[in-house]
Amino acid sequence: MSLAERISPLIGRIVLGLFFLFPAWEKVRDFQHYSDLVAAKGIVAAPFFLAAAAAVEAIWGFALLIGYRTQVA
Repeated sequence: MSLAERISPLIGRIVLGLFFLFPAWEKVRDFQHYSDLVAAKGIVAAPFFLAAAAAVEAIWGFALLIGYRTQVA
């Protein structure tokens, strides 16, 4: 197995993990602004769903970074 074959999955996991972690952090950092945006679209319980979305993004972004269950996918 060449170096490129070993390092490519790692680089891909890091990029995808950060792709999910940065938006999650942005939602947490500016929670009120995003909550107002979601509520303006007519979604009830906007803070709850926004917190759930940020949690899912953060958990699975971190899971991608550490390589949790990547063989299943």
